Amino acid sequence: MSELNKQEIDALKATSEALVAIRSLASKPVTEESRQIIMALADAFHNIPDYAAMPAAQREANAFLLAAGVKQAQKVNSRHGLNSNHLAPL
Repeated sequence: MSELNKQEIDALKATSEALVAIRSLASKPVTEESRQIIMALADAFHNIPDYAAMPAAQREANAFLLAAGVKQAQKVNSRHGLNSNHLAPL
């Protein structure tokens, strides 16, 4: 497998941040708002690990998965006031 580029690495690191946020939100009584954030984060990031595990040629052919996930994650972060060290704000 070829090395990941910076955008792919940043997306994986942002996925890790999202998992930490989900764990934090789920560790308390889950309100409707926190449930919506958890679902939005999971929906935004669910394709990123599978994408990153693809061979380089397949990643190139499926680059739309990365772009869509990152864009959706940026929207979630913006909508819910979440910060990421690895995603540019909208």
